[in-house]
Amino acid sequence: MTLIRYDQLDRALDSFQKKGDTPGLFLIFGDSYLTKQSFQKLLGFLLGTDKKEFSLETLEGGSVTMGDIIETASTFSFLFSKKIVAVKNAPLFQSGPTEKSFSSADLEHFTDFLDKGGLPPGHSLVLMTGAIDKRRRTYKALEEKGLVIDCFVAEGARKADQDEQEKIFQTVSDQALSKAGKTLGRQAFHLLMDLTGLDFERFAGNLEKLIVYSGDRNAISPEDVHAVVTRDKKDPIFKLTNAFMDKEAKDTLFYLHSLFKDGAHPLQILKVFENQIRKLILVKCGIREISLKIKN
Repeated sequence: MTLIRYDQLDRALDSFQKKGDTPGLFLIFGDSYLTKQSFQKLLGFLLGTDKKEFSLETLEGGSVTMGDIIETASTFSFLFSKKIVAVKNAPLFQSGPTEKSFSSADLEHFTDFLDKGGLPPGHSLVLMTGAIDKRRRTYKALEEKGLVIDCFVAEGARKADQDEQEKIFQTVSDQALSKAGKTLGRQAFHLLMDLTGLDFERFAGNLEKLIVYSGDRNAISPEDVHAVVTRDKKDPIFKLTNAFMDKEAKDTLFYLHSLFKDGAHPLQILKVFENQIRKLILVKCGIREISLKIKN
């Protein structure tokens, strides 16, 4: 098929729809945020209007064998005519000594599978990975028989690189702010970029925190950015309990949302509140005992 950039995906999907000739094999590589965004866009296209999410089976690349991937992609579904198999973090081209990777035999097995007919009709296989090696026979087979989506973003300081980076940051910002009905001025936008660094996922997460932090205000200010983004990457849980004890509902909800976004488990936070309430009960019981002794 071909190799395209992430911002050409919409055009490619429109072309497939018009021609009625959609490939079954996809490789998405590069930046993790853009890879996830491209996958969601591709998934919406492959599922179509019926939105039968049960047609999708997701595998984690580091915990499955190549045989598992081929078998899952080749096995017919009892319920649906179409089947989509997505492999996240597929270790296809890793070369470092500590990186988990498929062996040369695994890759040869996969390449032979593609050469001998590959996927059954109505089946789609989406492989997602960080980096590629265009010299590999496996990559050449993927590009020849499927669609390769390049989500790589240059980290250099050249003007062209920085313009592309800012364009992506702006797209991420526009999507998040339009949903929330918020605005972010140029000064606050560039400040947020500088404080976040070249990490689109973290940038999106910081935007969500700012949307919550700004409350009823429509405009997010540079002061808001300083207040939220310059704090530690993960808000210490004691800030949540302090806000809770001070009966500061807005701050409590803000820290709670922040902790959830950073991956805190709900049971962990519930346990913290349980311990806090237990302490309050002990204090109350102590005060009651002291009061009785004073009266007596």
